[in-house]
Amino acid sequence: MGTRRTVPDCGPGTADQVVDVRRTGRQWGGLAVGSGDPVTVLLEDRAQSAIRRLLAVAPEAGRLLPDPALSAMTQLVGCDAFGIGETDETGYRLRQLTLPWVEPTDPQVCDGPLPTGLYHDAEQIEREGPEFGIRDFIRVGFHTPRGTVVQLWFQRHHRLFAERDLAILAMVEPALGRLVRACASHQPAGCLTASERRVLTLVAGGASNADVAEELYVTVHTVRKHLENAYRKLGVTNRTAAALHVRGTS
Repeated sequence: MGTRRTVPDCGPGTADQVVDVRRTGRQWGGLAVGSGDPVTVLLEDRAQSAIRRLLAVAPEAGRLLPDPALSAMTQLVGCDAFGIGETDETGYRLRQLTLPWVEPTDPQVCDGPLPTGLYHDAEQIEREGPEFGIRDFIRVGFHTPRGTVVQLWFQRHHRLFAERDLAILAMVEPALGRLVRACASHQPAGCLTASERRVLTLVAGGASNADVAEELYVTVHTVRKHLENAYRKLGVTNRTAAALHVRGTS
């Protein structure tokens, strides 16, 4: 069965609930104590409250995650920087939110889809982190019904994450994944007008603004206006992300 371990660094509050988190062999880097070993986590009142809030969050169409879920996650896993983003199957970033806000760089995040699951590689962080001012880094990703990957990441600049942080992420990972997929699946009823949907359908098929204008007998300015309105309603920032919403509901 393995050795039961009480994880230190539980933070402030009263530790009045004990939870065993059993690992399943995923990559936990230098903090791993062996596949299958349970880690006993003491959940103080503040952590319990954050988990309850996370479990109570309802999906919001067009959002990566609702704001209460983002707040709960940053409370559960203390970090200096937090981010959530969505990429397509080629590794191209469709949208991203960072706290604190950071100017997006190259939208081609990687060659191919982002990895999914909970990932912490101590050796990679030690090798590559100092160049970016990062002391430790955790990421957790999920496939969505639209064929994209939504990934959350947590950074610390001066201290390491503890086993407790990884154990809590492993514990809430299933609920977090269900919420991410539900947000990607649900579309607001009647969100787009018929004209906006026609434009996005053509864009999803690879048409340029000029092609769409010619097909629908409107001006290019009108096409751009429909796209801008659709972006705003869907909570996206580019035509690729908006087209994915149309494909997901077609």
